[in-house]
Amino acid sequence: MNGRVKILTITGIVVMLATVLIFVFARPILFPGAILGVAFLLYSEIVFFGGLAFVERWSLRASGIIARAGMGITIGIYAIAVFLSSLIYMNLHFVLFRGFLILQILLLACAATISVIFAAVSKSRFARDSRVLAADAMVRRFVDELTLIQDMSGSQAGVGKLVEAMKYSDASSVADADVEIEEVIAELKAAASAEERDEVKFNKNVEKMEFLIKKRNLQIRSAKQGGI
Repeated sequence: MNGRVKILTITGIVVMLATVLIFVFARPILFPGAILGVAFLLYSEIVFFGGLAFVERWSLRASGIIARAGMGITIGIYAIAVFLSSLIYMNLHFVLFRGFLILQILLLACAATISVIFAAVSKSRFARDSRVLAADAMVRRFVDELTLIQDMSGSQAGVGKLVEAMKYSDASSVADADVEIEEVIAELKAAASAEERDEVKFNKNVEKMEFLIKKRNLQIRSAKQGGI
């Protein structure tokens, strides 16, 4: 449990206790409307503080900005609306009983729908951001390994071009060609570290790597455009 969740939990408990104590000390007439109104007051406080605590926990595995802005604001507005409508109902219960219940159902339905949408969007955005970070880290590793191969092979011009091509490769996503790139890099590294290098095989792998980098960029571009 992080600091924000603890603060929200403790604050929520204190506010709920204060609400109960105020109701007890005020000594209102215990008609059904008053009891129902207080029940929804407590419910709104649980939704507000409990909901915001849930958003904080959810934001750890989803896009924090979208989760807090979308879900947090929606839950906050819903809780405040329930709180205010409960106060009004406690004074007008003899007129608004059915309307009060209908209002609570509508508010809950709207808040739940909007919160679920924002939860799904934030989760999707988090997954996409994670893929981008993973792809960027992989491309950087490819660049480092190709740079090492370039140094080991005597700074050959062909390998230098591969380093530059990989630096400017699309790092927004992974591609099927990445597996083949891993294999060719391993072969180039083994060839560059060999005592007697097979220049023909080494150059073929350089050409193959150049093709795979282009293939990788094409696959990512096709995926972005919804291609096959």
